[in-house]
Formats: sequence, C-alpha cells, structure tokens
Amino acid sequence: MFGRILKRNRFATQIKNLTGFRPRHIHLYKQALIPKSSSINIPGKPLIHNERLEYLGDAILESIISAYLFHKFPDKNEGYLTKIRSKFVQRDNLNRIGNTIGLNKLVKPPVHHNRHKKNLNGDTLEAFIGAIYLDRGFAIARKFVIDTLIHKHTDFNTLINNETDYKSKIIEWSQQKKDPVSFLTKEEVSQSVNQSFFHTQLAVNNKIIGEGDGSSKREAEQNASANAIRTLGL
Repeated sequence: MFGRILKRNRFATQIKNLTGFRPRHIHLYKQALIPKSSSINIPGKPLIHNERLEYLGDAILESIISAYLFHKFPDKNEGYLTKIRSKFVQRDNLNRIGNTIGLNKLVKPPVHHNRHKKNLNGDTLEAFIGAIYLDRGFAIARKFVIDTLIHKHTDFNTLINNETDYKSKIIEWSQQKKDPVSFLTKEEVSQSVNQSFFHTQLAVNNKIIGEGDGSSKREAEQNASANAIRTLGL
C-alpha cells in the first residue's frame, strides 16, 4: 500500500516538473504514456493505450498553434501561416521536442520494434497534451504548449528556414515541369501490433517514383514525397 502511494507521488512529481503544475487525475497522464503497441489488457475491458488521447491532443495542439501564429505574424497570409503550422506539428519536430522535455524517459516502451517507433515521442506528446486538457482545461493546455513547447524549445527562424514540406516541393516541381503528380494513399494494418498505418505511392505521369509510410495520411504523403525528391535528385 505504502509502496503504491510512494510510486504515485513520485510520478505526480515527475509530471509537475515537466508541466509546472501538479496533476489532478494521474491516470490520464499514465494512459498518455502508453503507446498502442504496449496496450494494457484487462479482461472484460477495452485495451488501455494513448490513441484516443493522441487524437484529442492533435486537435488541441493545432488549435493553439494556429491562434499563436495568427497573432505572432500579423502581416503574413494564410498560406504562410499554414506552412509554419505544418512544420511545427510535423513528427520530426514533435519527436525532437518530446525527447528534449524528457517524455522519452517516461513513456512505456513498445512491445514490438515496429515502423512507428521513430514517432513515439511525437505521438506521446500529442497524447500528453490531450491528458492536460482533460485534467486541467484548455487554458492550462495552452499555457503548457506556449510556455514550454514554443517559448523554450522552438526557434521559429530555424523552423521557417528548415525545408520539410516535401509534398509542396514535389507539387511545385511537377507544376514547373507540367507533369501531373498523384498520391495514392491506403490505410493498412500491421498484424504484429494490430495497429493501422498509412502507405502512400507517389506517381508522376502515372509512374511511381516514391513510396512512404506513416501513422497519418499526411505523414505518409510527406515521406513518399521525400523519397521521390531523392529519386529525382532534387
């Protein structure tokens, strides 16, 4: 009994050190740190993992970053703001931030070394934001995103100059060449971890020049575009 209380208090302290506030509903944060490939199975109950929290956190993060960029860049148009937001929420950037703030030390390790392990920190970060929102509300979630993720760990000048929107680049190239480009994306299921993923084939003039996988359609298309750019020597 005492051991469980001690462990619970230690975990609450870790969350406070990371967020700046003490959690009210610890179980939300524990769930946020469980990837689907490490699901906890309790007979007669749904599997416990962070996929639903990740879905929620993704929407909240996009809302917060959209409003933040709207006010930070008052003279920029919609296309510019969309591009910067896309760069911020890309998995490479969220993986970096998740690792920097120490989520990688708290997350439950995946049971299987699958293709999505590289996105573990970014996926967990979104789930963590979802947990904050459910535990403390939108204002506290917004404060965490802005104070910790943006002000402490994001340099927008570097982010702006870092070309990671490969899909836009390949579309721009195809328009210059007047060669039609198409993306065929399908949702598939990894049998080893019973987890869905997306696979994209990128074709130019009906010839496949790049393929990519991802935990979302957007990520799969970006990875396919990046591979196409390497194939074309761009």
